[in-house]
Amino acid sequence: MMMWFIVAIVYVAGDNYYTRMQEPFMTKELCQKFYQTNMAVRDDVMKLYPNQTGHQLVCLTEEQVQELIKEIRKTGEQV
Repeated sequence: MMMWFIVAIVYVAGDNYYTRMQEPFMTKELCQKFYQTNMAVRDDVMKLYPNQTGHQLVCLTEEQVQELIKEIRKTGEQV
């Protein structure tokens, strides 16, 4: 069964940071609906990265998260 996770892509002074929420969702639609209707997700990202210049929330499967981590490690960005 494919599970979906909210991933925050955060922009801070030319660097990108990536944070995955721990709780999975059964469908991509439920994942998207959660971050679209629950402002606490965005508030948490703002608290974690107060100096950010912006952020984006996306829903990815565990496989997609692992691929993203591999790519990030190649570029030396922060996970």
